[in-house]
Amino acid sequence: MGKREIDDRFKKFGTVSFTGTTKVNDFIDHLENGRVARTRCKGCGQVYFPPRADCHACLSSDMEWVDIEGSGKLLTYSNLGFAPVGFQDDVPYRIAVLDYGDFKVFGRITSDMADDDIKLGMDMKTVANRLANDQLNFVFQKAQGEFTMAESKYIKLEKADGVARITFDRPKHNVFNIDMMRTFNKVLKGLVSEGDLKCVVLLGEGRSWCAGVDVGDHKPEMVDEMIATFDESFGYLHALAVPTIAAVQGSCLGGGMEYAIACDIIIASESAAFGQPEVRLGFLPPYAAVRLPQLVGPAKAIEICTTGNIYSAVQAQQMGFVSRVVPADGFSDEVAKCIKHIAASSPLILRLNKKAVNSHLGMPMDSALSSVNNLFLNTLMKTEDTLEGIASFYEKRKPVWKNR
Repeated sequence: MGKREIDDRFKKFGTVSFTGTTKVNDFIDHLENGRVARTRCKGCGQVYFPPRADCHACLSSDMEWVDIEGSGKLLTYSNLGFAPVGFQDDVPYRIAVLDYGDFKVFGRITSDMADDDIKLGMDMKTVANRLANDQLNFVFQKAQGEFTMAESKYIKLEKADGVARITFDRPKHNVFNIDMMRTFNKVLKGLVSEGDLKCVVLLGEGRSWCAGVDVGDHKPEMVDEMIATFDESFGYLHALAVPTIAAVQGSCLGGGMEYAIACDIIIASESAAFGQPEVRLGFLPPYAAVRLPQLVGPAKAIEICTTGNIYSAVQAQQMGFVSRVVPADGFSDEVAKCIKHIAASSPLILRLNKKAVNSHLGMPMDSALSSVNNLFLNTLMKTEDTLEGIASFYEKRKPVWKNR
């Protein structure tokens, strides 16, 4: 790999310069796949982080990659008001050192932890983190793995077996305001860095899934902040590398429909209703204006945005933005079935499947096929989980995924 290629890879960390002899660029690939890895000498067992391409102790170049797993103890931390070139807008932040016993890790504490939650000696874990601008880093989180934030009575987060369920719960119709959006964004940001995640599901409590954004937040003195916060949600939804499901019952209108169509899959109850009625109050739906043409074509997108009509779940499926319509009395079971099918697979392979689709949208067929074949041969076929899948087939057993 030449110096220019290496520099291009490391730009994800900021504007930096690396020499042509750098050999540990695979570290970036691991971060892309939600893993933080160190190197270990196969000869003497010495462990290195940051990773090295050769062993300082015995001078061997026979190194292997090993995931940083489990938790370390917080030795020290400090608040900083400056950042490396390329990350100047990402201050202030906190740097820290975790002690894993046989090695230490120097890095940043996630910005979502309150100062009062940080205690010397506490258990923390090191996780890959993708920022909204697609840059990569790794951060320290509480070891129990739950997202750290002030408890919200309107946004509920549950995580189990690699599946994150986010429930909107603001009576009567789960209408978002700016504060609720901020909480939603914090939850999404935390999930983006979860390397063992398999699926994210958005649900709505009550009669409506989400009936949009509070009209009061559209006032001239608030609208700039509202739009910026709203846009941030879509940045994080698109940054999620695993499948996202909108499980929609009841009304899904305005900003609510925009959140739904930002997901990869919409499963709708027969009772669901969709629409962009903003035009009737003198507004336009910014995200829908961009996303809907990709899903239903420009003609239908203009119809949806300019008529303000409300569409049934069946009509939405016929137009192409709803994946599946199920009876109301079997809705929860059908959603659970879809989640089960996704969660049966490796997190890494799920990420690669989604990447194979999204990375090639709009590309000419020849270029897209060449690129996806490269992903198949040079990334997927080099994963342990693909080899495990092959072995499990011939050995007639369930695969044991390692997420690598």
